[in-house]
Amino acid sequence: SSSLFKLDTDAGKRASRSILRNGLDIDIKHLCQAYGKQCSGVVHIGAHIGQEVACSGEYNTLNCPILYIEADPITYRHLVYNTFPYAHVTTVNAAVCNVDKSFIEFTRTGATQQSSILPILDGDVSSTCAHTIISIPCRTLSSILSEHPNPGNVLVIDTQGAEKLVLQGAMEVLDNFDLINIELTYGWNMYQDNASGYEIEELLDSHGFDL
Repeated sequence: SSSLFKLDTDAGKRASRSILRNGLDIDIKHLCQAYGKQCSGVVHIGAHIGQEVACSGEYNTLNCPILYIEADPITYRHLVYNTFPYAHVTTVNAAVCNVDKSFIEFTRTGATQQSSILPILDGDVSSTCAHTIISIPCRTLSSILSEHPNPGNVLVIDTQGAEKLVLQGAMEVLDNFDLINIELTYGWNMYQDNASGYEIEELLDSHGFDL
């Protein structure tokens, strides 16, 4: 499921409120309004082909900058093609992890939205899909945002099991976000070393976010 975490900046208290969605197809504009926040920009890790801009147009109604980050270099070409006409969109081609590395192994699956920097577990139904392993650059979100300052206050993470690694590499910038939309798993793992939703909840709770 996808979970939305809110940072309550008033008196440092977290709100006891939760919103769960199937997948990551949510209306950020209305969610920001529900939490009394103005969306100043979106950082979307695991952008795929940029369908929120080029297809559904959801992000275009926000009237703010969008920073798309996509790991797969082939998928990234489609992302650039789809978002090129939109001046408010910036794209970055890199895997996002907990450390900066020259290269990291990336499993590209036939169903590209299941591709991940984590290996697919043996015996998983999706592992029967054709997949290849490539080497790609890997960076922390903190490092990426040092080159793209003030990107906005909404963070979307859809990294197929690597969500905790992304957050661990974002500790320096996490407090800049008011809302985090992230895909979590509980009790079933498709990827090796996939962190549970409970681990991610605990990590975000330590930074003042609440589910």
